[in-house]
Amino acid sequence: MVETNDCVKLLARREVIRVMGGGMLLLVGGDVLTGCGSGNSTAAIVPPGNGALQYNITWPSRAVAKKGRLVPVATQSIQVNVMQGGQPAVSPQISTPPRSGNTTSLTFEPIPVGQVTVTATAYSTVDGTGTALATQTGTANINSGQTTNYSLDMAS
Repeated sequence: MVETNDCVKLLARREVIRVMGGGMLLLVGGDVLTGCGSGNSTAAIVPPGNGALQYNITWPSRAVAKKGRLVPVATQSIQVNVMQGGQPAVSPQISTPPRSGNTTSLTFEPIPVGQVTVTATAYSTVDGTGTALATQTGTANINSGQTTNYSLDMAS
């Protein structure tokens, strides 16, 4: 079993990685090393010079509609865009309410190191189109080899 610190050392040497089902598969000079990570991690593993952004969404309860929620109750999807230097840093992603619980996460990777602008827009359709119910923009710093956890307050 490869220890987590060994995985970090391998990443520092710019080995090729691929995250699979919470675990990690490393391809090192034709050899396959498995077992990096705890298997419970949701954090992305990214090569040096890049980072990742994990965007966390807390959805309102469908049973209790309260005024002033962070995410409007009528929201059926949220599209998240990550921009850097006025250009898309990665492809936009769309999240829909979870079948159980009230949180979802989107992971964007790889993102070059530096500041990014994150825009989340709530829609009443499941495909992230139509009239926006709410939108919010903020900034985050992306660090080499790290995942930045981030969430935005949605204003309607």
